Amino acid sequence: MRRSRRLWAMAAGVGALLFLTAPSGLRAAAPAADPLWEMAVAVARRSEQARIVPHMMEMDSVIKKRDGSVDHRGTLVFKIAGFGADAEAQVVSATRDGKDVTEKARAEEERNRERAKRDQEKSGEARDTVELSPSYHPFAPEAQDRVSASRLGPARLDGRNAVLFSFTQRLARGRGVLAGKAWLDAQTGEPLQVEVSPVPLPKHVDRMLTRVRFELTPEGWWVPIRSEIQGEGGLLWIRRTFESRVRFWDFHQAPKEPAPADETSKAPPHE
Repeated sequence: MRRSRRLWAMAAGVGALLFLTAPSGLRAAAPAADPLWEMAVAVARRSEQARIVPHMMEMDSVIKKRDGSVDHRGTLVFKIAGFGADAEAQVVSATRDGKDVTEKARAEEERNRERAKRDQEKSGEARDTVELSPSYHPFAPEAQDRVSASRLGPARLDGRNAVLFSFTQRLARGRGVLAGKAWLDAQTGEPLQVEVSPVPLPKHVDRMLTRVRFELTPEGWWVPIRSEIQGEGGLLWIRRTFESRVRFWDFHQAPKEPAPADETSKAPPHE
């Protein structure tokens, strides 16, 4: 059905919007008051400054009917190019219900990119896509003026002593907030897991939760390794649930942007 196709596209399209740092244009601000939250922001800052990004990302998505039977199943594999606000997810392969739809997915990706470009040119502002990122976290230093966090108490996560926080992050132009929870290592402040939902929810979506797990690589870089996006929605009597499982791999340091050329250096030498 057309509605189920739209839900599948919504779940699968999340992967095309990968930004490992918060959007540009946010005001710098003092860190959050809690010392452990400050340590988490410092961990994120080190990875951001080192320009750590995954080279590859895979998203498995399933759309189910109300009775639990599978309506559609798809897999998208992306190659990540660029860093931060300039990052792009390029489709490597795509399947839907066992059929190869790579060319269709690439065409849709290009249409989405052109649509985003037109929207940005029309508004004159960089688009705030942080709420759609499968690698989302609320610890970007430049985003702390929009983040409020409160310590809830001790917790355990996969055998590790942690501290559980609740947080909210305001979106640009008054478009709502992201509300969720974060598990931080009790000693180092290393972010271990984040769960977040948008408020308000997207149109025709009744439930949506993104859960992101983080680890340190052997080199000591803090990175997202996998995430889950779960939701439910529909229109009238047509109801669907969707679930996407995302994994990231092949982490590396993105090349630094070349410094602007000095105009004086371009002048020919005097004879």
